[in-house]
Amino acid sequence: MIVKTVPFLGLEWHVRPSSGEQPSNQVVVVRKVLQDSPAHRAGLQPGDIIHSVDGTPLTEEVTLTDQIIRKKPGSIVALEVTRKDKKTHFKVTLGERHVSLRQYMSVPRLEPRPSAQSDITEAR
Repeated sequence: MIVKTVPFLGLEWHVRPSSGEQPSNQVVVVRKVLQDSPAHRAGLQPGDIIHSVDGTPLTEEVTLTDQIIRKKPGSIVALEVTRKDKKTHFKVTLGERHVSLRQYMSVPRLEPRPSAQSDITEAR
């Protein structure tokens, strides 16, 4: 089986339009934080609202998945979050998980994917 190592945040979420100035902006509402995940260790909680990653606002074109998948496991990302009507920031050190090549290639991205053979390994 061919697998790819990808960055891992450890959240389940849903997307909703932002009530901010830019109508194309979206926010991510955290539904669940996986136990012992990078997001859990950083202190994120269900109900948190994520507005941006590393200063880049989330939009229809720039999603949370798109921002995270561009990083490498071990990278630190800065999340702008609203919790109970107060803005705050979290720094999360991304973990890693292994996905099949099929799962990896199905993740939507704005930029072209690297060659599938350039950085995959064969699981033993």
